Amino acid sequence: MITNSNDLQHIMPLLMAESIIALDTEFYWRNTYYPELCLIQIATTDHIYLIDALSAEINLQLLNPLFTSKHTLKIMHAAENDIKILRHYLDCEFNSIFDTQIAMAFLGHDHQLSLSNTLNHLGFDDLNKDEKMSDWRKRPLSSAQIAYATSDVISLIQCQKLLTDKLKQTPWSKAFEEEMQFIQKMHFNNTQDAPLKFKHHLARLSASARTHLIQLSIWREAYAQSRNWVTRYVLSDQELVNLAKLNPQDLQTIAEKHILSHKKVQRFGAELIQLLHVANTQYDMSLIERTRIKINKELLLLCFEYLAEIAEKQQLPIALVSSKQELKHFLYQKLINPQHMGSNKLNSGWRLQFFGQLITDYAYQQCSILGLPYNKILTN
Repeated sequence: MITNSNDLQHIMPLLMAESIIALDTEFYWRNTYYPELCLIQIATTDHIYLIDALSAEINLQLLNPLFTSKHTLKIMHAAENDIKILRHYLDCEFNSIFDTQIAMAFLGHDHQLSLSNTLNHLGFDDLNKDEKMSDWRKRPLSSAQIAYATSDVISLIQCQKLLTDKLKQTPWSKAFEEEMQFIQKMHFNNTQDAPLKFKHHLARLSASARTHLIQLSIWREAYAQSRNWVTRYVLSDQELVNLAKLNPQDLQTIAEKHILSHKKVQRFGAELIQLLHVANTQYDMSLIERTRIKINKELLLLCFEYLAEIAEKQQLPIALVSSKQELKHFLYQKLINPQHMGSNKLNSGWRLQFFGQLITDYAYQQCSILGLPYNKILTN
């Protein structure tokens, strides 16, 4: 176990010289906004290193050059969580990653196939998952925890070689590389996206209440991040909606309407009153548009079923291609508002190449059959 910066500095030249490593993390996530990073596992073809992320004597940012390096391929399974956690704690960037879970999805397996099932499919020994949910904050780690942490990375390098060969036999090798470029940029929630959780409320509220709810939701997200609290421990969703509707002028009004408990009034009341009455508060207007996306339900269902059929013919899980919500944004942009900038993976890259035009043409056909008033948007 590496527990101090001197030992970590000692192995860094060795790791930086590697062309390929396996990478995993263990964390503890209970009642906090961010998970608590407890352990980092790195495997080379010859060694496995367990790095104690909880040690007060270690500077984990010493690892940043390794994660940023384009020379060293980092192999992970379900890389999104690991990248988010490491980016948060180390303030690092990632380059050159290989996600074995996404690779399996491009080979026609479930979009969220576990590492254990991945290893089974590829002919490796099964993992003992007994320690998966154990408390990784405990020190010293038990022998069972150490064995589990080691087993999580021990076969990933061999997996990558097999999966790379298999991907080369499909039309998805370049699409996989493109997806890795997207995954390596993952991070925890942007506070400006917090209002999207309230899209149904925002669509029904008055203009002033909508503005207040946007302000409140962004404030709550930022407060929760700064204190590392679960958002509902700050204020509940319903409390935010009630405050947005009421727009109280003073603390007495909040207390009289019983919107918040006495403890919350004392803790947050003055700050909330000030927030609600800041003049000329600006926010991204696209948030409003993104909450008002409306597509005929029958059309959306037909298009999603058709997209699933295409994905099945291409031997890809539909979840890898698009969610129904992403398809909804795509159709809205194609059929109604070409300037729409909502979440829209279908409108770029391999998804657009293999699926975008097909689903667009199908949507126009169904509009005609259903008699829907969507006009085809002509583009050069």
